[in-house]
Amino acid sequence: MEYLFAFLGLIVVMVVVYLLNAYWQRKHRLTRPPRHLGEPQSQRGRVYKDPPPTNHNADPYSGSP
Repeated sequence: MEYLFAFLGLIVVMVVVYLLNAYWQRKHRLTRPPRHLGEPQSQRGRVYKDPPPTNHNADPYSGSP
């Protein structure tokens, strides 16, 4: 019988944690805007602008670049 009470208590604790997490996420989402609504991020340094041409006919197993 004690196992049944422990199991039901565990289920109640999981439900309470789930509800608290949902409440916190909703509150957090309202107070802090998503990243894409903020300042635009600079792409300098993140994107390789002019990559060298790729020779798709080169044999990768020949040993020469």
